[in-house]
Amino acid sequence: MKRSISLLLVIALVCSCLCGVSFAVQGYAISQDGIDFIKDQEGFIPYRVWDNSQWSIGYGTACSANAYPNGITRAEAEKLLRNYLTDIEIKLNEFIAANGLPFGQAQYDCLVSFTFNVGTSWLKGSRLSRLLVSGMFSEIDFASAIGVWCHGNGRAVNSGLVKRRVREIQLFFFGDYTGKNSPEYVYVQFDAAGGEMTTDIYFYRKDNPFGFLQTATKKDTRFLGWYMGDGTKLTEGTIATKNLRVTARWQNPHPASQVFTDLSETAWYYGYVDDLYNGSVIQGYADGTIRPQGNVTVGEALKMIFLACGYPAQSPSPSDPWSWASGYRAFAMAYGFLDPGEAADLNAAADRALIAKVAALAMGLLDGPTDEDDEIFADTKDPHVLALYWAGIVEGSLDESGSRYYKPDSNITRAEIFAIISRIKNS
Repeated sequence: MKRSISLLLVIALVCSCLCGVSFAVQGYAISQDGIDFIKDQEGFIPYRVWDNSQWSIGYGTACSANAYPNGITRAEAEKLLRNYLTDIEIKLNEFIAANGLPFGQAQYDCLVSFTFNVGTSWLKGSRLSRLLVSGMFSEIDFASAIGVWCHGNGRAVNSGLVKRRVREIQLFFFGDYTGKNSPEYVYVQFDAAGGEMTTDIYFYRKDNPFGFLQTATKKDTRFLGWYMGDGTKLTEGTIATKNLRVTARWQNPHPASQVFTDLSETAWYYGYVDDLYNGSVIQGYADGTIRPQGNVTVGEALKMIFLACGYPAQSPSPSDPWSWASGYRAFAMAYGFLDPGEAADLNAAADRALIAKVAALAMGLLDGPTDEDDEIFADTKDPHVLALYWAGIVEGSLDESGSRYYKPDSNITRAEIFAIISRIKNS
């Protein structure tokens, strides 16, 4: 149920003042606790590093490529951080004053930390800025509006940014600078499987019922709900115990379960198959099966990837007219998606490394990995795999220790590639 946050903000502001927190004459100013909070989130680096978009040093403060050749001390880094935050405070205070918003000290510190991390663009037109201006939002509304800024390069959810967003949520609502005296949160990442939705991620209090789940829309179809990987439907009464990825299920004009005799509507991959069948990407076998547990052949993989990317169907190559998939191999060779000699046997089982290479190149994901990207998977640094990860196409699997694996040399089942192809199609 929605509740007005305005009273909460006023109470927090009064409590902050009673606790002896003062504000600068020209507006709010970050507290020492806020500075320490940012330092804790950023960590200290004595020498400049390239962090995907800029050179940084100390506590994540931007610097020039030639600055501080001999490094920097912690005291110097804090001074540099404070100076950098001045401009953020000015812009944030202008936003606050223009909209007459009262904030407590912890809430203000939260927004400074958030802005330091993501930049000031959120102040104009973002869902978060609109919520703050309205003064009417629930805890879930705010948590998800700030939590959506946890994606890394592209669409992938960055675990480090998730932890930071959670800490900022705890700071905003509970004044908790340590993260030890407030509720824990988990997130749900939503895959609309070709539909439209408000956002792809929501944050919820751990060990509580979800209580609210967004809906999705898709032309000429009916939304049936969100389903977890094991085929279980996520409901508002489901208890939020861990991070989840769920997929929309649709009632399409031609339900795939009525077409393929070996496809169950409770299978984790059902929504992907239904999306691809109704999108004319897959047709199944002549005997009416989809064979989800079988391995994908090289020829099948090439066809699905190219059709999902929007390339035209290919007729057999004149040099190999007896192979139905030879035209897709010739197309891949012509565009540089395959090297000479690759995919020689179109009927062989395709391995994950080949899938990643062709898919990343066909999608135009040409950026190579950064130093940070190198650590995503424990078993590969293949730039094609990393590009697909950051685009939200592949996730890999996690072991009990939390290490992520792609298994590049392993074959891939048809069920697994249906998920990848559906994400490519809807990217």
